[in-house]
Amino acid sequence: MTFTLDRGTVPCPRSFGSLLAATRDAFDGFLRQPELAGYWLPQWERKPQTSFQRAWFDTVDEVGEILSSAAPAWALMYAAGGDRDQAIRGYGELVRILRLDDKTVRGSGTLTAATALLLASAFPDHPAQSAQIAAAHLHTDTDTIGTMAAAIVGAAAPRDLFSPVLDADYLASEAHRLHAIAMGRPVDVFPYPDLLRWEPPRSAIDAVGLDHEGLTLAGLSRLRITREAAANKDGIWVWARTSFGQSVLVKHRLQPRPLPPGNVPLSRQDREASRGISPSARVSDTSSSARPATVSTQPRLFDDLLLEPVQTGDPSPESAAHTVEELLEQLERTGYRNADLGQALRTLATRPDTDAINRFVLAVTERLRSPR
Repeated sequence: MTFTLDRGTVPCPRSFGSLLAATRDAFDGFLRQPELAGYWLPQWERKPQTSFQRAWFDTVDEVGEILSSAAPAWALMYAAGGDRDQAIRGYGELVRILRLDDKTVRGSGTLTAATALLLASAFPDHPAQSAQIAAAHLHTDTDTIGTMAAAIVGAAAPRDLFSPVLDADYLASEAHRLHAIAMGRPVDVFPYPDLLRWEPPRSAIDAVGLDHEGLTLAGLSRLRITREAAANKDGIWVWARTSFGQSVLVKHRLQPRPLPPGNVPLSRQDREASRGISPSARVSDTSSSARPATVSTQPRLFDDLLLEPVQTGDPSPESAAHTVEELLEQLERTGYRNADLGQALRTLATRPDTDAINRFVLAVTERLRSPR
């Protein structure tokens, strides 16, 4: 998608190699973020006992193999042009080659992403056809493949819409909010309920109940019913709109039950009062959607940790970064702060080299006991 938005065209097979290379290089982005490098990566690597970098590279290689093996099916789809029947046959061949209808691999992240890319590349001028072909082939990951392929094609070949986009104002509001986050600006946060008072609904149908204002989606929003979809002996399906502008299809009981007090959505005023935030501290929402939210005054996680990224993964000779000596040098520069000591020890603890941990602890002990 980034390639398409940047260049205004759908990637073709000639571009797949550069896309894979760029994805491979994107691993360095994890190492440039202190929170990811110092905390998230070691946590991830602890459970599988393997390097995240190796897993990342293996996944990129797997996608490359998928794209290569699917080349004959891609050629059939691309040659179809406007011939819908041939296009469907070509996609059927793609399903066969990649075993997309095999329930043991259906929904695989790599297969789904690669299939969407192949489908978009084969029909670079027809976003609707990309979605329809994927959606019509049952027993595959229909909705995800179709949505991803149509999004890529639509970004490069926009067409006049047959109808307005559902929740367009809400989508635009969220886009502006995410952009503000990316730019490091303070944003409003959603007023989720207090987990200490939250009572999980006993069933999905009990997620919709009553409060003093009427029908409510537990923990999220009061609902304004826009139309009734269907009813049966168990309940009623309705289309409704939340207070922050999202349309939802929900089911409620024929006689909705009152929600527990802890499941009633908080208003902006309720949350601000509970957190001691004055009205003057609010961040104005410039979007057209009135999303209930409060000002985020929380500091960024791990702001006091080392600013230099910590290399994680196996300490092989070709990638051995942050040895005991290098970690000690960093600690010397930062004054042996507690947070830095903990991060350095965590880095070493994820490696199989027990001797390195012993040397590190002895060196730190000697340094802290010696006169400054």
